[in-house]
Amino acid sequence: MKFEKWQGLGNDFILVEGEMSPAQAAALCDRRRGIGGDGVLSIETSPPRMVVLNADGSRPEMCGNGLRCVAGWLAERGLAKRKGFPESYDTKALLGFLAAVKSGQRHVAAPLYSHVEYDVLADKTLDVDQPDVLIVEGLNVLQPNPSSGSPDARRVVSDYFDFSIYVHAEESLVKQWFLDRFAVLRQTAFTDEQSYFRRYATMDEADAMAFADSVWDEINAVNLVENILPTRERANLILCKHNDHSVEWVDLRKR
Repeated sequence: MKFEKWQGLGNDFILVEGEMSPAQAAALCDRRRGIGGDGVLSIETSPPRMVVLNADGSRPEMCGNGLRCVAGWLAERGLAKRKGFPESYDTKALLGFLAAVKSGQRHVAAPLYSHVEYDVLADKTLDVDQPDVLIVEGLNVLQPNPSSGSPDARRVVSDYFDFSIYVHAEESLVKQWFLDRFAVLRQTAFTDEQSYFRRYATMDEADAMAFADSVWDEINAVNLVENILPTRERANLILCKHNDHSVEWVDLRKR
């Protein structure tokens, strides 16, 4: 087993890739018979997911120092700037969900994402019960087959779509809309005391907008050019938006 030791403000953690049982975590954290540590940080990279286990194998409600260690680990590998990229999605789970809905199954559970917690809610799901129309919205839902020989790789999300729409706009417009939205959120949703993004509401405005600009240039623009834009031609319908969000032109593709 490969592991790393990380320290966050006085707490030391054993960081491993892959799942870890409570019993395994307790054994590893034993300072006499194991590696020794205040807890185990179990990380899965595709999709990114972290599980924190205390030295006795229990699950804490929160672990700020552990999060510091994981943030450092992700930054070292360049993964901290890959949110929204194809590998950040749980494609296997999405395929299973779409297959179940498409086959007519009753009461299919869909995960709920919280913009306050900036994560999927562990204890809440959405019940999808044979809908007449299901809208699947996402940045990379038109991705083609990955270069893999596994059975799951032979299926793609768009296999389950009856009709697909790609909303297009010039990159300069999309960037400006992103910055405008960030500025509005600083005055609204980010002011929530529980919000993951609370720090951007209290940050100096110039510093906050400089941060947003760097997020676009280093993350969003890269994802757009490398992953999202190349899938445009796979859509049944392309809508191009003008700077006022009106539709400038429409391209209905024949299949």
